[in-house]
Amino acid sequence: MAFVTSAGTLDKRDESVRQMLADKSDFIGAIRLPGGKNGAFKDNAGTEVTTDIIFLKKHEGKSLAEMSDIPDWVHIGETADGLPINKYFEQHSDMVLGTVVEGNKLYGSGTMVVAEDGFDLRSALHEAVGKLSAEISHERGRDVYAKTADGVQVQIPSKLRNYSFFLSDNQVFFKKNNAACEFRFDKGTAQHKRFKAFIELRDLTRELIEAMELDKPDSVIKDLQAKLNVAYDDFYKKFGLIHSQTNKRYFAEDVSYNLVAGLEKSYDKTKLLEKSDIFTKRTIVPTNAVEHVDTALEALTLSIAEKARVDFEYMSGLTGMTEDELKHDLTSEIFKIPHTENEYQTASEYLSGDIRKKLREAEEIAEYDPDFNINVSALKQAMPEPLKAGDIDIKLGAAWLDPKYYEQFMYELLQTPAYQRSDSPSSRWNKSAIVGVEYSVHANSFHVSNKSSDRSVLATQKYGTHKMNAYDIFEHLLNLQEPKVYKTIEVPDGLGDTKEKRVVDIDATRVVQRKADDIRKAFKAWIFKDPQRREAIVEKYNELFNSIRPREFDGSALSFPMMTSDIKLHDHQKNAIAHAMFGGNTLFAHCVGAGKTFEMIATAMESKRLGLCTKSLFAVPNHLTEQIGDDFQKLYPGANILVATKKDFQKANRQQLFAKIATGNYDAVIIGHSQLGKIPVSKERQVMTIQSQIDDILRGIEELKKSEGSKFQIKAMERTRKSLQKQLDKLEKANQDDTLTFEQLGIDRLFVDEAHEFKNLFVATKLQNVAGISNSASQKALDLFLKCRYLDEKTGGKGVVFATGTPLSNSITELHTMMRYLEYDFLNNHGLQHFDNWVAVFGDQKTDWELKPAGNGFKERTRIANYTGLPELMSMFKQVADIRTADTLKLDVPDCEYQVVQVEATPFQQELVQELADRADAINAGNVDPTIDNMLKITSDGRKLGLDPRLIDPSFEDNPDTKLNRCVENVARIHAETAEDRLTQIIFCDLGVPHKATGEAEAEDEDADDAKDKKFIAEVESLEEECDFCVYDDIRDKLIARGIPAEEIAYIHDAKTEQQKSDLFDKVRNGEIRVLLGSTAKMGTGTNVQKRLKLAP
Repeated sequence: MAFVTSAGTLDKRDESVRQMLADKSDFIGAIRLPGGKNGAFKDNAGTEVTTDIIFLKKHEGKSLAEMSDIPDWVHIGETADGLPINKYFEQHSDMVLGTVVEGNKLYGSGTMVVAEDGFDLRSALHEAVGKLSAEISHERGRDVYAKTADGVQVQIPSKLRNYSFFLSDNQVFFKKNNAACEFRFDKGTAQHKRFKAFIELRDLTRELIEAMELDKPDSVIKDLQAKLNVAYDDFYKKFGLIHSQTNKRYFAEDVSYNLVAGLEKSYDKTKLLEKSDIFTKRTIVPTNAVEHVDTALEALTLSIAEKARVDFEYMSGLTGMTEDELKHDLTSEIFKIPHTENEYQTASEYLSGDIRKKLREAEEIAEYDPDFNINVSALKQAMPEPLKAGDIDIKLGAAWLDPKYYEQFMYELLQTPAYQRSDSPSSRWNKSAIVGVEYSVHANSFHVSNKSSDRSVLATQKYGTHKMNAYDIFEHLLNLQEPKVYKTIEVPDGLGDTKEKRVVDIDATRVVQRKADDIRKAFKAWIFKDPQRREAIVEKYNELFNSIRPREFDGSALSFPMMTSDIKLHDHQKNAIAHAMFGGNTLFAHCVGAGKTFEMIATAMESKRLGLCTKSLFAVPNHLTEQIGDDFQKLYPGANILVATKKDFQKANRQQLFAKIATGNYDAVIIGHSQLGKIPVSKERQVMTIQSQIDDILRGIEELKKSEGSKFQIKAMERTRKSLQKQLDKLEKANQDDTLTFEQLGIDRLFVDEAHEFKNLFVATKLQNVAGISNSASQKALDLFLKCRYLDEKTGGKGVVFATGTPLSNSITELHTMMRYLEYDFLNNHGLQHFDNWVAVFGDQKTDWELKPAGNGFKERTRIANYTGLPELMSMFKQVADIRTADTLKLDVPDCEYQVVQVEATPFQQELVQELADRADAINAGNVDPTIDNMLKITSDGRKLGLDPRLIDPSFEDNPDTKLNRCVENVARIHAETAEDRLTQIIFCDLGVPHKATGEAEAEDEDADDAKDKKFIAEVESLEEECDFCVYDDIRDKLIARGIPAEEIAYIHDAKTEQQKSDLFDKVRNGEIRVLLGSTAKMGTGTNVQKRLKLAP
């Protein structure tokens, strides 16, 4: 037998697997195939893993003593360079097809084999096989059929895909791969006929699609359509809908189930409403290949659409022009890429991105190659208009500004004594007395040394106070922190005595913050005052932040040859697809209804067709996996996709699923968001990521010590190193099973639908108590970030596509988070990878007075109020973001009529509002223990009171004039008016939701972090609240009392699983459930029940 496996099988230190094989078979030999970019499986499976073909022969006629000898190939040896490798390859280096190098640790061993560009693997493999020697009988040589677990030989149909049902000798089998299958049903079993009918239906569907792709004559197509109609009608008559739960349970394991289910265009419960168009139309119409065009520009357009590059050979074939003639005619339309032999880019690609960087490169080459003068000229014209000092807003704390300017400003403003300045002659031998400004890159923080040494009037009175001097205030401002003064007070300790407590000294803090404002104003007036300083700073700002020209993408020439002819993409969709294919990482920031799903699917299929990727992974909301699979087959009927289920990710099945993904040549694999986190990033990669950060810090510390650098910087870096070392130690101790890792699956393009669900990526920031700064972090976001970084390394920043209608919702950190996911290297190169550095350039921090929650006063609040440098920020963001809003697309959506029902407060509610105000006054006066009553409790009671007082106390009056009772009246009236058409209504309510079952609550408490990670963002940020009084039950009981049947009323909270939710939505769409109650978190997104919707009170 021969089998392909990763190099770890022969190279692992643990010899147990090899010993087991040696106990049962003779080792004939092995061939090590190359990995890396020229790897044996790079093209068809997308994986760069080094692999072996191992040849074994079953023991025959060996004595027990002979079998007990341990052969050499079980042990590990080493290469001439000292690298670990199996003993067999040590002794037979000619069986290694490539060069053994270090660096395959991500895949479980210490080495990998790489092949040079142009390596002829086919010939090398043929030669290596010829060196193997074994006696195989002719009888056994004919033994080529697959076998079941019982050893029964089965002939598998030649074109059958892996993981498919098939018939052999009138028995049903399930194919796993070309050599293995499983017996399922015999002819006499009850389900044999069902499976036989499904297999016939599947094969006919595949045959019809293939005929359409090959553009067979109409007579052939009509004949196959007639056969398919008969086969489907027979199946439906005997076994019902393919979408039925019974058939899904039987056939979902088949890789083509979604394709066959797509034959049913629409259905109602168990009744077919409409068949798919494939029964009557040509759903796939191959585009006719263009064989000739008249102009070089037309040829260029086709070259980009069909070859994804400037291909002179292809364009010459279209036009009959020589390469030189094409280049002449395409002057200013294409540009040669520096440092390449003969590679060109289109003008739209070359004259976009970082123009200044490209210009410097072109100018250097133009000095000795005049052909690049045209590049220089075009880049100068494409350069963004330089900003002037008046266009730039520089804030204290911007890390891109040289610290010498902050130090110079501090010296001039506070008139620091000359002997304490860093530029004084005495600074060389009197460093300990110097007042200076330092910045630590690794700690991302500023430090003012010897802050207390200058006690001048300027430092302690004009720009500071005796409680916090100007140098201390200045350091706070450099670190983007509002200065605060604290004092110690005595408070009751609950045991009859007092204890000290540190609190903000409000009066002293207000004085200090006024001084801080004076320093800010002085800096703004000073920074551009000196002409030489102004010129240097403006030049650096333009260099860093005003060099980007976003690329405009035109997808009008894309042909989509394998796409169904029934669906026509809009122009904005084609342009977005072009962005994702020909640009780098992309964010489809399109409004709801813009067609993001089809954009992602077409991007994946076209990218694979053009060789831009080999295997795509789609991560979508859990409840949408099957729907996305249906959409995929609807748009590309012939696509080979794998839709993973929740069952596939159970621990017992996970390994098999990962093996399917790794070995299958799928166009796309579709999984749920929560399932993405179950595909591990290798432990080695995580260790490598942290270790590289530690190594950078250690090098920085060493450099500082050599140059007698700042102790502050060294200490800050040591703290960061220790924190990282703790993470590394914890990771090293963690056990990792033998599950295939994300890197080994061959994924080179990742699509993330509803990407805002991953917005809670950890943000390290010095900003404190600032509204709009999100400090919440989720494990699933960190996991996605690591996978994005891996794909950036593998694809050069072209492997990730996000899609969401809400890229920004309620936090300024979200824009930076999206940029970290999709253009991390760009941020890093521009010093913006840290949020504080980014917000210091593009965020405007303001402190204002805001209305208190009680509504009876005002309080001071700091927030990031606005964006600054917005044109520069948007230029950077648009490198990855394809933004389309509803007003720019003018989508055909139904008009919505809003009805606002105004309800006056009842006398009792007015009394309670006054009581809330009295409680707030008592709290502000300090007369109430915060554990007894506080502003959060008052705010919560105010929300409840507005809906119904019984949410505060169930014993309060049930007044018919409350919002709740008015809602009940409206729902009952509309229900009666729409009874004939059985229209439906949805009631959203976040207060007084149904109580969780005891078991459910306990399950959440067991692992709160894990449970939080599995929830939608809307649920995590939800204001949903349980109360002693249940609003849902009150509404239901009153509707029943008004004559509405109880079975027509449902709560979304009762649908605990995805299947229960799907069944509930079916009933709402069918009119069985006519009143659905739910919260914003549970029903705000993914609730496709609008078919009979009348009104949402």
